[in-house]
Amino acid sequence: MLLSKLNVDPAQFQFRDHAYSEKTVGAIVAEGINLSKFDPIPVLAMGKGKACVAGDGHSRFEAIRRLASAGKMPAAWKAGKDWEIPTRTVDKDEATRLGWTANLSRDNFTPCEEAKVFKAMLDAGISLKDVAAAAHKGEVYVTKMLLLNTLCRDIRAMVGAAPEVGGIDKLTAQVLAGGFQRYGVDHATQQQLWHCFLKGATLNFQSAKKLIDRIGGRLAEKSADGMLFAMPANVAVVLQEARERGSACRSAKMGLSLLVKAMEAGGLEDYPDLAKWIGQHGQTAIDALSERVTEDAEVLASIIAPPKLFKPIPADATDAKIARQYDPTATPSFC
Repeated sequence: MLLSKLNVDPAQFQFRDHAYSEKTVGAIVAEGINLSKFDPIPVLAMGKGKACVAGDGHSRFEAIRRLASAGKMPAAWKAGKDWEIPTRTVDKDEATRLGWTANLSRDNFTPCEEAKVFKAMLDAGISLKDVAAAAHKGEVYVTKMLLLNTLCRDIRAMVGAAPEVGGIDKLTAQVLAGGFQRYGVDHATQQQLWHCFLKGATLNFQSAKKLIDRIGGRLAEKSADGMLFAMPANVAVVLQEARERGSACRSAKMGLSLLVKAMEAGGLEDYPDLAKWIGQHGQTAIDALSERVTEDAEVLASIIAPPKLFKPIPADATDAKIARQYDPTATPSFC
């Protein structure tokens, strides 16, 4: 089909967060079109001799457009002032299925893009069991991945991204998503929470769980009354200090874990004092460091949802339960 007759509508069949993979497009442009390896692009007829890229081929189509603009297309495709692109026509159902299978087979698919495919398949009436089978995954895996669809846009964009640019790993994102769902935290509140606090923190799945357990109820209150988060003036300093402590603890934990393995393999025979200390205290120290790694959660919880202040006991308080709510010596409530 002539290139001028081809169009693209990523909203229909593309499950990426972007219209195409820039990495794939760049690789094709750098190599050029290899006719022996080029697969015809599936297209859906749109009438009047035009067609839309369907199910798969969005990145190839973008690469072709760039190569055409640069005058680097294969001579065999030349058709006057246009280019004859190898295509194959599919119907809408075939395009949809092709979009699912083609996207799920890609290694560079982000967790949230994968979750989007799973949701689309379930929405189309495919059972959870069949979705899992098509993805070669377990049903539990698919169920956990579906949670990512409940995250707000900006958090989804950072799932799977590198930590140095503020990314969070898939497991941490699932913990956050599960907590937000459990407490009914809406997208607006998630967005505020992310930009005010979370993107400046260094969370793992353990600290994320602790954080949600501590502040979940208060977040739901904020969702209900529309309150915005007020960022304390020193929040950046506090979070930076927490990040530094967390980084130091993770480094120490990794070092001790390597020493334990070295001792078990006989690598510390020339260092008996060190081996003795590792044998006696190594695992205890590792466990303690694992707990300290979650300190970011405690810091964030105290900033986001500080303990409710207690008022003096009313003079006419007769009910012990009510009186205790005003007792400054009572155990504080965080929710």
